[in-house]
Amino acid sequence: MAEEDVLDPTLSFEQLKDIVMELKTQLKEEKERSASLRCQLTSTMQELEELTRSLFEEANQMVSSEARKRAEAEGLLVKEHEEAEAVRLQNSKLKDKIRGGHDPLFRPVHHHLGPSSVQSTSESPLRLTALPPHLSVRRASSQPTISRSDDDPSIEPTRSRLGSVVSLDEEEEESIYVEEIANASNFPASSLAEFKSFLSCDVWPLLSGSLGEKLQEEISLCIHISTKKGFGSRFLSKVGRYSYNWKHINDALSDGTYEIEILKKTGTLTILCSFCEVASASHQIRLMIPTHLIYNPNDSSCWSDFRQMCRFCKDRHLSVSHLYSFLRTAKSTSDDEELEDLYRELLRLRLNMYATRLISI
Repeated sequence: MAEEDVLDPTLSFEQLKDIVMELKTQLKEEKERSASLRCQLTSTMQELEELTRSLFEEANQMVSSEARKRAEAEGLLVKEHEEAEAVRLQNSKLKDKIRGGHDPLFRPVHHHLGPSSVQSTSESPLRLTALPPHLSVRRASSQPTISRSDDDPSIEPTRSRLGSVVSLDEEEEESIYVEEIANASNFPASSLAEFKSFLSCDVWPLLSGSLGEKLQEEISLCIHISTKKGFGSRFLSKVGRYSYNWKHINDALSDGTYEIEILKKTGTLTILCSFCEVASASHQIRLMIPTHLIYNPNDSSCWSDFRQMCRFCKDRHLSVSHLYSFLRTAKSTSDDEELEDLYRELLRLRLNMYATRLISI
């Protein structure tokens, strides 16, 4: 329309002048807007460059930091691996030392199956005899003897019931290495006095006094009572409306009212040990809790559920069982003349627990 006004010959000079001024004003505004856009573009490009540079610097720092952390982690891993290897070698040497009998302080003690085990079959039950009622200082003979019986109807197939007993797989001979107690003519008077005070307490409970507390601690380490996934939580399950605690465990072990039997496996499924969760289970164990203070082995409500165990954890429990059997007999037949012999036997059984725990590491 402005072009038509310019071409219109009838326009006056004043009108043409106004049109020119308007066009100049529009041109000036366009130039200013163009300059503003160029400034914005320049500013945006600068910001983009700074942002890109900042991102690259941050990325480089992250890569450098990750590389440094990875190098530190690899160094720490190598160090821990070396320490673990050193500990493994130390344990291996110690086990070889114990098994090989190179150290004169250690010697092997063997459990032998009875003569009738040569003709054993899968249907023949295991009958195991606990310690004899009389007490004398014993070494290999202090372990329970193992025999088979096909004519004892009171024993269920492949089951060994009640007390300090051991159920061994057929054609298996196990060795437990214990420290040889020095044949010293006497022991520290304080130790003998503590032991005498321990024996003078009532037969029940077995673990009483300061020495009883020490034995409880050693027993808890041996059979994992105090561990989160050990005897104290996995074995303790409700029986009817009753639940287990340490007193129940101690009572069952003291009275021998527990049961270990060979685990009958069906199929090829491997069952892990409920105590260590590492080895395959070969046996199972359960405790009996009295209902209204009455022990009834035929009442299923008095028994806990079976807990599967491997042969290593079974050896741990048996070493504890031997200690309890000794304490029951020692407290009921203690004699001052046999005090040193009894104390020597106690040390041997405590070291037996320690050696069994060490071998199963």
